[in-house]
Amino acid sequence: MAAGLAIFGIYGSTHMVAAGDTWVALACGRHFAQHGVDTVEPFSFNSHKAGPTEEDIAKWPGWARTLCKPFSIQTIQKWHPTGWINQNWLTHLIFYKLVSLSGKEGDYDYNMLVYWKFTLYILTAFAVYGVGRVIGVSWIPALAAACFAMVVGRSFFDIRPAGYSNFLTPVFFLALALATYRNIHWIWLLVPVVVFWANVHGGYIYVYLMLVPFIGLHFMGGLPKKWTFVLGMIGTWWAAYLLSHQFCANEYYPLLCKASGRVFEAPSLLSGGYAVFLYALTGAGVGMVFLPDRMKAPFFLFYIVSSLAVFLAFFLRLNLPVSYSLLTASGRELLEFFILTSQIKFMVVFSAGILFTCLMTWKKDRLVILPLEHTLEVVLASGVSFLAMILLNPFHLTNLTHTFEISVSKHAASWRQVNEWRPAFDWMDKTRTMPNPVGDEEAFACFCILAGLALGIWIAVRLAAPVFFEQRAKTARGVSCSPPEVWPKIDLPLWTLAAMTIYLAVQSRRFIAVAGAVCPFAALLAEQSWQMIGLTLEHRRSGTWKLPLVSVKWQRICQSGLALFLVLCAIVWGRKYIMIYLRPWPSDPIRQSVFMRMTASNVKPFEVCDFINGNGLHGRMFNYWTEGGALAFGQKPDPQSGRIPLLLFMDGRAQAAYNHNKYEYWQLIFSGGPEVLKNKMSNQPIDEKKVGQWLNEELKKNSVWVILMPSNQAGSIFMRGIGQTDNWKTVYLDSTQQILADTDTAEGRQIAEAVLNGTAFFPDDLSRYLSTAMLIIETRNLEHVSQMMDYAAKGFQLRPCAASYTVLHNALRWPMFRETGTQILKDFFQRVQTDQAALKKQAGYAELLVLAGYAADYLAKTDPSQKGIYQKFRQEFKTEAEQINKRAVW
Repeated sequence: MAAGLAIFGIYGSTHMVAAGDTWVALACGRHFAQHGVDTVEPFSFNSHKAGPTEEDIAKWPGWARTLCKPFSIQTIQKWHPTGWINQNWLTHLIFYKLVSLSGKEGDYDYNMLVYWKFTLYILTAFAVYGVGRVIGVSWIPALAAACFAMVVGRSFFDIRPAGYSNFLTPVFFLALALATYRNIHWIWLLVPVVVFWANVHGGYIYVYLMLVPFIGLHFMGGLPKKWTFVLGMIGTWWAAYLLSHQFCANEYYPLLCKASGRVFEAPSLLSGGYAVFLYALTGAGVGMVFLPDRMKAPFFLFYIVSSLAVFLAFFLRLNLPVSYSLLTASGRELLEFFILTSQIKFMVVFSAGILFTCLMTWKKDRLVILPLEHTLEVVLASGVSFLAMILLNPFHLTNLTHTFEISVSKHAASWRQVNEWRPAFDWMDKTRTMPNPVGDEEAFACFCILAGLALGIWIAVRLAAPVFFEQRAKTARGVSCSPPEVWPKIDLPLWTLAAMTIYLAVQSRRFIAVAGAVCPFAALLAEQSWQMIGLTLEHRRSGTWKLPLVSVKWQRICQSGLALFLVLCAIVWGRKYIMIYLRPWPSDPIRQSVFMRMTASNVKPFEVCDFINGNGLHGRMFNYWTEGGALAFGQKPDPQSGRIPLLLFMDGRAQAAYNHNKYEYWQLIFSGGPEVLKNKMSNQPIDEKKVGQWLNEELKKNSVWVILMPSNQAGSIFMRGIGQTDNWKTVYLDSTQQILADTDTAEGRQIAEAVLNGTAFFPDDLSRYLSTAMLIIETRNLEHVSQMMDYAAKGFQLRPCAASYTVLHNALRWPMFRETGTQILKDFFQRVQTDQAALKKQAGYAELLVLAGYAADYLAKTDPSQKGIYQKFRQEFKTEAEQINKRAVW
């Protein structure tokens, strides 16, 4: 059992997931290790400012200002700080401490984070298995569920703070299961779990999201039937109202109002006609409790009529008479899907509320319900954990309010446009036409299907089997054989939590990894269905309600088969791990550690940070979003303040460090500005020169004199536009990164002159050759032009890659260098062609094949007589490179 969990835990950890957040974590962790945890942001010039100041408080809502009046500004800053709120601070510190264990700064052992990942997900597998065993699943189905959970979340298991939420979710379920089925005092495990969770990841709010229905359902189940029914119905009404309010508060609702000819009015949650209507029904509903028992007819008639009125009132709120002729085809599809999914969700929740109320009212004896005193202990433990979470956290109250701000603020929907927050399945996301690149949803889809089948079979067997066989028994012997004492009970609270977790994953794919924690509940449904079928069949045969035992022979056969399966998995996956992570890596000849491969970090700006540090660059840069963390970690911070010398425009910390308008501003600049948006709307060609002029003006407004972009963004409209300006020139270029400097500034001119004169610091010869050659090409500097081909040739021969080929290809445009450059490409092509057998055994072979294909394409144009041969080899190289890169990804 333990070996199986370890094997699948390791397998779940072997997927390659890009590591943007990992580098943010390392940068933040270093800052916290050296300067303590605070809200003073050291990496960007656009980030939140620490506070609150008295001016900030003056802008708060009236009720908030009233609460603050008795306290000094220092007290408010301590208990409700604002600024850079890093809810993942402890994970960041752990990550930095792990990699820095190997020695001095800069000599980091990044593979320590891989070991952390393996350890975490092995523990996750054990936690999921524990959940299954405690709720009553046999060890083999529980093992299967835990292993399948690793498969479901595998493509989302990465080296980032969210990993702790993936682990602590099954731990949370385990605590609830132990409190329900073993001893109620296990509920106090919530306190250390929540305190730790609240310091390593903001996902701790999941605990309180789930505790509300857990406590509510247990509390209602422990009440008298009349009160259970009343509270259940009223709760269902309010759930329906909240769903209709959510519909009207959605970002798409103003479009619906416009298309239906209505004036959009922002809905109010606690006031307005709908809220008053529900207040009146709630008051009347509570009053109906006090009717005498003999007046059952008016009592139930009231709830039937009121429920119909609530359903119609709020369901009609979701049905606007939209004139789709006013919308584009894509807009119509988007809004139709939004309306349909909202209506389906409304009907499912309303129906589930009615069903739950009926079950808890008239089937209490068939439910797993905690005694009322145990429910109160859960409430007490939850309250203590909540208080401890606030006290034992460096951000105190802000750790809570920040979570709600980013979840329900008016900009929350915009932040959720990030790929990982989009729906689990591509067909649900009508805002995009391409598949979501974050994670794979196929395993989760299989889990949803299996869970749905297990639930359907469980319901069918539970409803049909007792009735069918009891009738058969009456016919045969004339006695009743109802089996309530052996029929499995329904744990409605925990099953509800499992269903809500699956729903969260369907809504946002980042929760798919968390949803693996509920695999044991699907296994429980399947096993209980099998047990109920076995009980009824045994009763038919012998007249007793006793589940027949599996023979020792069959147990040994199953155990042997399971052991053989696990051995095969270990052999197959172990061999694949060796081939992908330990053999020479065809994708990169330089950085080949397990960490670099697993996180695709080989393309991060390591050398470019050495260039920044070595040349003392400081000021402001415009950078690509995902590179921000690595740029912050790679720079040498100020020993006193922790600030990095070349400040970022933005990075992946998103709402934790930036206002929404900064996020929108970065998007506007990188997309090329209003000129591009206008031309896209009118399907007009884009004037790249105008784009460049606008970008240049905006960057100057922000005092930005450095642009740092990954080389793969060279074809973006931003880089094409900047390329049309006269003042932005390349001062650094390597195989993955490019720096442009504004030569209108003194700093830009100084570094450009240093590059041309050979006095600039470069981390290696490759970047020196490529940077100098590219700067000469861009400036057409006649004094240095004679050196251009020499630098370009040396760069390409040192490392044939996309960047060195681009530089060489640009040099070939100069007639005086064409013959020399063509010969270089021909020699390279022939070397790859004739030495393939030897090159295959070397790292970076796939990169060589791609470059050989580029060379063949160029040579086919310059030598028409050999065009067919070059094109043939080009296709062969391309096909082989694609196959190798596909095999190198796990």
